[in-house]
Amino acid sequence: MIPLELFNGREMETRRKNAFAKAEKEKPSVTKLADGPNREFYSVNQYTVEIMTDADGQRFIECSCPAGNPPIDPETELPAREAQPCYHAAGVLLHIEKVSAGLGG
Repeated sequence: MIPLELFNGREMETRRKNAFAKAEKEKPSVTKLADGPNREFYSVNQYTVEIMTDADGQRFIECSCPAGNPPIDPETELPAREAQPCYHAAGVLLHIEKVSAGLGG
């Protein structure tokens, strides 16, 4: 999972800009699947995007696509790399912004 503050930070700026540009161009279909305690689940194409809020109020985002959910290294049993912003997650964030602004969804 990527903390939203990191997703929005300088460390991921280039990847984030590319993700939002692709989401704005392709306008992926975003469907809210469910809400849970401190969790929201969305479907974007064939992937699931989760937004989670921890007990301290920090928000995280994760996509089930290869960019957002890196493979596990079989030797170390750790992710092979850091999760990256993807256009599925960007599409969900744009969708939430649109719904919050009262522009439908």
